[in-house]
Amino acid sequence: NKIRVAGAKALAMALSENRSVQILNLAGNALGDAGAQAMAEALEQNNSLVELVLNKNNIGQVGTEALCSAMMTNGSLKKLALVGNDWGDFGLQVLVRSAYRSSLEELYLFELPRKEHHQVLARFLGGNFDKKELDLERSGITDSMAQALGMALTMNDTVTKLCLRYNDLSANGFEAIHKGLELRKRRTSLLSLPSKMSLVVRSSRLTSHSVVIQT
Repeated sequence: NKIRVAGAKALAMALSENRSVQILNLAGNALGDAGAQAMAEALEQNNSLVELVLNKNNIGQVGTEALCSAMMTNGSLKKLALVGNDWGDFGLQVLVRSAYRSSLEELYLFELPRKEHHQVLARFLGGNFDKKELDLERSGITDSMAQALGMALTMNDTVTKLCLRYNDLSANGFEAIHKGLELRKRRTSLLSLPSKMSLVVRSSRLTSHSVVIQT
């Protein structure tokens, strides 16, 4: 049975005082924004929860912003899953920025067919990726995921090569990546950090050859 908003509020109240629960999975419980706000309030008090799964809960921008605010103050949460919610463009932007500025390590916003790609993307979006190459070849990246990647690229300082071969991205997806690269280039130039990066892409819609773009 779904716990819905009333159940979420009761659970959140208990969670705010709990010091033993480390993993909480509330996927598919129709929490909505009100339920997400209740969980966010609990996170501001709780210091033991490590993983919170809120997939497919009809959480919109209001609930997303509340969770982001809690993410910034909570020091124990390492994994947050929000797959299948309607956070919107602004909510997505706030999620990625908050993740990079918090103690979070993995932010799950999208489902990918292969587990290794699924976790790599979550770590990159969560600000816990310190490798120079981000390989998402044949991973099922879509335009909406590319938008999230572009946002994360503006925050990440380690990745120098992004491989997106054999993903069916449209021009909009590539534009989101390029936008992220340009914003990162401006930021790193101000911080005197390396800004050179190569992007390896291949799309059946745009080209039949691999393309390397230096920025």
